[in-house]
Amino acid sequence: MTIVTDDCNRTIRKLPSHHSMLAQAIAACRGARSTSRELDATIAFAVFPALNELRNLEPGIWQAADGSHVRALRYSDTWRAAATLPPAGHWIDIEGGIVSVTGPEGFWTAQHQSLTIALCIASLKAKVAELRPQINLKR
Repeated sequence: MTIVTDDCNRTIRKLPSHHSMLAQAIAACRGARSTSRELDATIAFAVFPALNELRNLEPGIWQAADGSHVRALRYSDTWRAAATLPPAGHWIDIEGGIVSVTGPEGFWTAQHQSLTIALCIASLKAKVAELRPQINLKR
């Protein structure tokens, strides 16, 4: 998040773009040596940008204005949680330590010492590809 001043000298929050948040999450996954709640929170922010509006209590746990809590799934730690990340209509393949997420627009692969983190990377790459038509329409 960036704090900026507009033309009327008002302070406003400028949130990173969805695309840049996904790119940051991919980079964090690639650099991860092991699972962590910090990594899970980074992935959750990228997938659910609205989490930026909630109060962060600790990595992977947020509090809404009504006092309810939101917890990031353990994306980096459990296959079941990571398997929720591919876009709708995509499927997961593993061959020779390479994880693929395949859908109508193509396929995205990743390798990591953790197959679960590799699935996170491939899924996030597929989500970036899903945004590309929207990015091109905004130009």
